[in-house]
Amino acid sequence: MFDTYLPIPYLIGGGQISNVFYDVSDPEEPIVTFDENLKDLGYGTKLLIDAVGGLETETDQVKIDLSRANRWGVVKFGVKFDTRDASGGGAPLDLVIGGLPGVDVGLFDEGPWETDFNNTVGGYYADNKGILKALTALGSTRADFPDDGRVEIEEDIISVYAMQTIDMDWGNIILGLRIEDTEYKTVGSKLVGAVFEPLSFKNSYTNVLPSAHINWDFREDTKLRLSFSTGISRPSYIEARAAAAIDPIGMAIGGGNPELEEETSWGIDAAYEWYFADASVLSVTLFHRAIDNVIASSNEKVLGSIYSDIAEPGELWDLTAFGNGKDGELNGIELAFTGRLDNYMDGFLSGFGVEANLTLIDSEYTTPEGVDFTLPGQSDTNYNLSVFYEDHGISARLSYRYRDAWLDETEAGQLGTPTGIYWDEQERVDLSLRYDLAPLIGHNISLFANFNNLTDETDLRYTGKDWNPNQAEAYGKRYMVGFRYSL
Repeated sequence: MFDTYLPIPYLIGGGQISNVFYDVSDPEEPIVTFDENLKDLGYGTKLLIDAVGGLETETDQVKIDLSRANRWGVVKFGVKFDTRDASGGGAPLDLVIGGLPGVDVGLFDEGPWETDFNNTVGGYYADNKGILKALTALGSTRADFPDDGRVEIEEDIISVYAMQTIDMDWGNIILGLRIEDTEYKTVGSKLVGAVFEPLSFKNSYTNVLPSAHINWDFREDTKLRLSFSTGISRPSYIEARAAAAIDPIGMAIGGGNPELEEETSWGIDAAYEWYFADASVLSVTLFHRAIDNVIASSNEKVLGSIYSDIAEPGELWDLTAFGNGKDGELNGIELAFTGRLDNYMDGFLSGFGVEANLTLIDSEYTTPEGVDFTLPGQSDTNYNLSVFYEDHGISARLSYRYRDAWLDETEAGQLGTPTGIYWDEQERVDLSLRYDLAPLIGHNISLFANFNNLTDETDLRYTGKDWNPNQAEAYGKRYMVGFRYSL
């Protein structure tokens, strides 16, 4: 369960600032200046926006697993029943606008921003708890979820599986089959005349998911692995909700899409693993994934009669929500290495070791509008490098990780053509330290210290091309020091 309630005073005073200057030559440090002081402006329109969101989920699960040895190896069977009820709203946050009671927000000024970014706009901190207390004293209460933002979904999932392990002199083979049946019901709103009435939508799908794995002990220190797998990814409650904002004049709907199909995939993996020393390995993995019904934000045409009784039979309205893309594909190679000096020497230096991996990925899919993009969340290049020390009760690890730019989401561009919104490349340097006191004091106590983002990176988000940034985020360096005690 999660719940969010954030009342936000929203003051509007157009035309009251002059000599506005923009400088975005450094996207990590954009500059906006004007002559006036924000706190001294006379805002003509004063609104209160309640940002509300919350989802309560109840889950019941019954599971039975059985196994038995046979002449080939071990056979396993199982059945599981899940029932889930989710209710709430916000999707994930609704903004409910109303009038601001007679609260002078300027009285709650707590001084200018103190961040690593510049503060050329004259922003200042506000005593939010004090503002909320003042609003409550004047009778302000939390706004309820609007009808177009409500989430109400019932989902039942029945799954059965069977798995047979076949033991061989050279390794083993694992064969599996899983069948899942999903039924869900979502309730939203339909516009009947000028009144919203409940809209109920049901959907169901059954998936047959086979798998096969071969583990070949090629040599005593070498393994080859081959696998074939299938899978599904169901729409989230936010994506599949029936609730939507309805504009009968513009013949447009914005919200969830209860007609979404589940994502389906199949894949092949081939891996070579060389265990060249104790706790040391060099591996190469090739992988391929084919993904259908890729769920993504979309702008589609749907029957308007689903959402409003004024739509003519067969009339198509614009739905801005989520849709199913197609032809998703992901191909890649991963190289991984772990090596330790204690396999080759004694003494203090023997505690050192290295872990490293590199993943190269090529991916693509076609949006519901027919535009090709890379798969959301997939960087073409990822690599990690860690140098560690483990000995004499000390565990220390210095890590570096990097990923290049990746697609975050798509939004409607001109003429409804999606435009990609990307996170730019990111890198992090972290340090973790542990010291075990048990050998000294006889109790399971350890000291730890974590140092994250040591290089104080700023993350950039951009639309279309990296010369068009739309967001810069910096969280600074983070430190945590403490101890752990285990009974």
